[in-house]
Amino acid sequence: MNLVRTTRGNYRTLPVNRIYEPEEAKFNVVKRLIMSFGIVSAEGLGMLLKGEIPMAELRSILLRLESEEILVKGFLKEDSETLYWIVKDDLEHVKGHLFQGSFILNQGDRLAHYLSEDVKQKFGLGACNVIFSSTRMTGAFKMSKRGKDVTIVEFKGTNHERHVIEAWCRQWRLNLEWELKTDEKVEV
Repeated sequence: MNLVRTTRGNYRTLPVNRIYEPEEAKFNVVKRLIMSFGIVSAEGLGMLLKGEIPMAELRSILLRLESEEILVKGFLKEDSETLYWIVKDDLEHVKGHLFQGSFILNQGDRLAHYLSEDVKQKFGLGACNVIFSSTRMTGAFKMSKRGKDVTIVEFKGTNHERHVIEAWCRQWRLNLEWELKTDEKVEV
């Protein structure tokens, strides 16, 4: 099902099966977003929607999804006071499982947009690639890319994060150079 907004502010599906009332359309949009991400905070969801749905209305949609037993809420992020909602069916799958390994979250990924405030607060960088070790953000970097040549221009992290970047470049067969701004240093 695809929803679009008409010029009059109503929502409808493509192809036109029926026209949704604005409240029901917003509910469906929020539900689909949550089902895609799996876990959300109200603030993160509001940022993802770019203010299209007022926060009070967003919270009432979350409450409705909770009452329909689609979502459960709780303080699900370690060392965070933020309230999160998770898809109820996913809760059993994540209990007791901890992701092991490291990966790079590309700045173009929708998840990077969702986490942008946390990244900015932790590393002081705007749009950037983020390095995760297990489930924690441990580093971040900005790069320029021309063809197969990658140049790291800003870097926040330790030697471990540097090795993750190097492995990532090898995996994608990219040529890596370090041209850091300011006083940042990387041991080669």
